Amino acid sequence: MQRVKKLLFFLLLAPLALFSQTDEVDEFIDDLLGEEDLIKEIIKASSTHHLIQIGVDYNDKTYFSGRDIGIDQFHLIPRISYVNSKGFFSSISGVYYSEFTPKWDYTSLLVGYGKSFDKQKKFNWAVSYARYIYSNDIEGLFENAISGSLDYLSKNKNFGTTIESTFLFGGDNSFQLTSTTFKEFELYKNGSFEISLRPQIEIIIAQQTIEQIRIDRDGTIPVIVYTQNNEFGLINTELKLPIQASYNSFDIELGYTVNLPNALPGEGTLNSTGFFNVSLSYTMLFD
Repeated sequence: MQRVKKLLFFLLLAPLALFSQTDEVDEFIDDLLGEEDLIKEIIKASSTHHLIQIGVDYNDKTYFSGRDIGIDQFHLIPRISYVNSKGFFSSISGVYYSEFTPKWDYTSLLVGYGKSFDKQKKFNWAVSYARYIYSNDIEGLFENAISGSLDYLSKNKNFGTTIESTFLFGGDNSFQLTSTTFKEFELYKNGSFEISLRPQIEIIIAQQTIEQIRIDRDGTIPVIVYTQNNEFGLINTELKLPIQASYNSFDIELGYTVNLPNALPGEGTLNSTGFFNVSLSYTMLFD
């Protein structure tokens, strides 16, 4: 039980780290990362037949792929996940923004399947499909996502790395690659109570449409011309430092994330950003 929750809890919180054509086009990308990684870790660690987890994540600031859009707001991510020992998983989650209208931005439904390549469960794979239901009627939003991942987890479960690819489609198409690596340090343990530190680095590479503006002239009259270019490159690097406490079925995480966004063609100089996060969860295991 304790080993299951150690891995499960680490990936409970996936702070929004998005990059988009507009502020809402790709809002769900990091939600994909959070759900996928959470459930894969549960599959690798769990020896029970059924697992249900209820959780909520709070971030005190909101950035999109590390980029500041000029709105000071927090967001919440409530989530319910289910996993069975055969490798099937599903979840429902959503995102609430304090300053957007509507405040409840979207609901996501995810199903997938994952297994290990070896008996030690060091090398693993997973595939999933996600459907996104938005609260507004904006055109061009990605409504579907298909993801596949390969990952390695050390024997004592205190080091791991994952490579994940995601194809987004619906109102538009895009592709994303993500690399995530973590290392856990046990700070304190007494029976069912445990405190640990788990630094993590996450690198996001994605295809993105960049809109650029230039001024031409029709005789003596200035004319604004808009052009769009598809770019594929490094979007953002996240450095996360979470402290986690676990007791029986309850978990809490307090952390800080630093974003190092990479400017794409057409963007100016981007500053690093950061935010605090809190995550709470309750886990139920069934035979």
